[in-house]
Amino acid sequence: MPNSVGTYGLTTADQRRCAALPSLAAYQLQECPTARAALDTTLAIVVQESDSEERLHPVAQIVTEEAPSWPSF
Repeated sequence: MPNSVGTYGLTTADQRRCAALPSLAAYQLQECPTARAALDTTLAIVVQESDSEERLHPVAQIVTEEAPSWPSF
């Protein structure tokens, strides 16, 4: 299922190369442990207004089945 980290590579700015983010090239990026922890413990599933109940139900079922095995912080 599409999600922000696995599908789209969402990560904290300090984990990116400045060449990939030209707007940050002038800055020396500090580590972002709080932001990294937030991303590491957040599941962001892509949902669109046009998604039907038939599409969302299996997604919810997968999350319900898998969530107990995820570490909690």
